[in-house]
Amino acid sequence: MIGGSIIELLEVKQVSKLTLQVVTRPEEFDALQAEWDRLLEESDATVFQSFEWQRTWWKHFGEQDDSANLHIVTLRSHGRLVAIAPLFIESLKRLGLIRLRRLGFIGGGITDYLDVVVAKGYETSCLPVLASHIADQSSLFDVIHLTDISDRSPNHALLYLELSRQGFRGHHFVNEYCPRMRLLQTWEATVASLSSSKQKRFRQVQRKIESDFKVELHVVTDPDQLPHDFTEFFNLHQKRWKESGHSGVLADARTAGFHREISELFFKRERLFLAFLLLDGRRVAANYGFVYRKELLHYLSGIEMRDELLKYSIGRVLQMYSIAEAAKRGIEVYDFMRGPEEYKYYFNSVDVTNWTVLMYPSRPGFIELKFKVMLLVDSMRRRANKERLLWSKASKGQGVLSRAMAAHVAKRIQTNIGDGFQKLRSPEKSLTNRE
Repeated sequence: MIGGSIIELLEVKQVSKLTLQVVTRPEEFDALQAEWDRLLEESDATVFQSFEWQRTWWKHFGEQDDSANLHIVTLRSHGRLVAIAPLFIESLKRLGLIRLRRLGFIGGGITDYLDVVVAKGYETSCLPVLASHIADQSSLFDVIHLTDISDRSPNHALLYLELSRQGFRGHHFVNEYCPRMRLLQTWEATVASLSSSKQKRFRQVQRKIESDFKVELHVVTDPDQLPHDFTEFFNLHQKRWKESGHSGVLADARTAGFHREISELFFKRERLFLAFLLLDGRRVAANYGFVYRKELLHYLSGIEMRDELLKYSIGRVLQMYSIAEAAKRGIEVYDFMRGPEEYKYYFNSVDVTNWTVLMYPSRPGFIELKFKVMLLVDSMRRRANKERLLWSKASKGQGVLSRAMAAHVAKRIQTNIGDGFQKLRSPEKSLTNRE
């Protein structure tokens, strides 16, 4: 834990007519809610920078972890909150020997867009003060690792510039691609804006499934049914991933608990989008996402992979009906968010990049090497777990000594060698959607 005496020395100071305060305790975090809500509306930040998302993440992933310490930086102008940097300092340990302290955003891992929340027009005055504060407190951490700042935000470039001016060394780079599509007033108008080949493909898919089933999209609106409906979505999501030999995002108990709670909080704020695709009244797929500022953000889906449904492209149909519903609601952007999965580009989506700011105090040297080793260890653990699940599925379906199993092993070895060399070259960069 960070010593309380150190924190008390930096809790409040006056810099360039901005009052800077560091929030280090959960009760102080809670006290920010009203101001945080107002600032969110005055900024260009996403729903992931909302108080509910940030506070719930900290409750599930940080609050009970002795190695994690809040370091939320707030800036006020004449008493009015104009910026929040939702940061924390995490003490990392790998292989029982490698230790390092990382300064990062609250929300990392399961959050598609991370950022500083700044009132419009205050970016160029607040970010230099934030960078100066980070430099003042550089004895508290070894590495700055700020991931998934959207290219739609100016903050990744400004933060990198200001931290460089403070003497930090490192770089900022694209770490993810996030496909988005702009909607017209209706699904029909949106389809008509596509190429003739895509129009034909979508209409064929729609006619095929609608000729065999009564197709509906049921959007969850009943608060009493929400817990049951979320459980149904959860089961659809996990079943699909288990059948494909993967663990699924919600396999982790903390992650599942977080999403169950955030779904209820966002439902109350009319920010939740949970919809089921029904074929003859049967729920066969689910779309879990969020609505904010005329954008629908697709987060996860669940699809029933019955053999008789495979020919209908259920996943694509789910997205088509969800996009049609979004257009009907006046939503202007459908955001598929992180990951360049192929299905996201059927809809004329355009990539928007996410950036990472990775920097070290002064000359990084051994610290940079340690951090890269940590990233490699984490990557190897994730890959080992993935391979274990794929092996289990393949061996059950094909037999351990079969030709098909030998082909599976050969393919996985080839993939892992290629990915391994890529990771060795740049362990800080992701392997897009493959890892």
